[in-house]
Amino acid sequence: MLTNKEIYTALGLDFPKEMAEETLETISTDSRNVMTGAAFIALKGENFDGHDFIRPALEKGAKLIIAENCLGVEKSDYKKVILVQNSLTAYQRLAQYYRQKFSIPVVAITGSNGKTSTKDILACAMQNSWFVLKNEANFNNEIGVPKTIFEITSEHQVAIVEMGMRGLGQIEQLAEIAKPTVAIITTIAPTHIELLGSIENIAKAKAEVFKDFSENDLVILNYDNEYTRNMNPASPKIYFGMDSAADISAYNIIVDSRETKFICVDRIRGQEYTVRIPLLGRHNVLNTLAALAVASFFKLELSKVLTGLAECELSSMRQSIIKKDDNILVINDAYNASPVSMQMALETLQVLSKQGRSIAILGDMLELGEFSEELHKQVGEYCINNNIDLVYTYGKAAQEISRMLIAQGRASKHFFDKISLANEVKEILRKNDVLLFKGSRGMKMEELIEMIF
Repeated sequence: MLTNKEIYTALGLDFPKEMAEETLETISTDSRNVMTGAAFIALKGENFDGHDFIRPALEKGAKLIIAENCLGVEKSDYKKVILVQNSLTAYQRLAQYYRQKFSIPVVAITGSNGKTSTKDILACAMQNSWFVLKNEANFNNEIGVPKTIFEITSEHQVAIVEMGMRGLGQIEQLAEIAKPTVAIITTIAPTHIELLGSIENIAKAKAEVFKDFSENDLVILNYDNEYTRNMNPASPKIYFGMDSAADISAYNIIVDSRETKFICVDRIRGQEYTVRIPLLGRHNVLNTLAALAVASFFKLELSKVLTGLAECELSSMRQSIIKKDDNILVINDAYNASPVSMQMALETLQVLSKQGRSIAILGDMLELGEFSEELHKQVGEYCINNNIDLVYTYGKAAQEISRMLIAQGRASKHFFDKISLANEVKEILRKNDVLLFKGSRGMKMEELIEMIF
């Protein structure tokens, strides 16, 4: 990975003359994963302080410690400690230095919805052509992105890095670390609007990903979304979308309980072809179009791309389909929620419930601030538009969904505790029912699946 001398250099420090240059095998922020020959960086979090684990890291064989203090460190180990003003900043600077050792393309994916799914789909599209690194789970923040960068090896041919944000300037910081050469912006919607104040600010924050792009880089934008369609990067751009004016578009979309099939119009390759993905919903068609844009730009062999897509799996709790007794289908889409992803999930529920009732079990969408009431009522409208048979809601904000539906004469009931909600659903279940579980991560809607089944 890096030598101790390179670490000093990356941190802007003079390498001690008395210290021998050594290679460090890994850089870890978790003392449980420290091995002999590692560097350990003591980070501070809301519920932990890595400085409390410096001694265990040394006992496991750490050669170097990067920390803000050396309290509890024995004098004999002082020479192994590099003191810094901010451990997280040091970690990020090291990752930025490490990234520059590789000339491979880095694809950064951001947007209000669909980041993780697009990351997974893109990795599937590329896996039969190149050796791909993608960030684990949703490691898309100021710690997760550097962690992903440190996993690049000389064998990797491309890195796919998801980037999230909770405010202006954060994606810019992540882009400075990862130095992407390709950026995908999936969509702009009122996610985290409580923190940014307006959808225009959300668009501004997402656009930070290509702030330093040149004519040698590429931006891939959603043509169907007015905010992404009107972005003007300095680099070339490719549009994807359902709109036929996009560079990569789709038609003849067919969704069933096993897969989604569509015809892709690929103006980059200058051809049309059939795509099959074992994923559900029109939104996953959009995510796949973004991935196809990357594959076409890099001129990857189409047959290998389509084979990879046909075998694709998404990260957990993102519209995973579980079949229960009596042909009951459960859609576990409980990882997170926003107004746009709620709409997409409800559309999928409606498509899958041709033989039985559609039952939506919805939790709060968080971080919507003053827009929360209006946007939860909007979800009620989505339920009506998709003819959802029964809607159960849980939490404080989601009560607005039920209120809106009841006022329109629709079947809905609100609960403030999961036990009562689970018992209610158990009582009303019928053969061929299809149930959707969705809410923001803090609502942990997946717990209801375990309680009901």
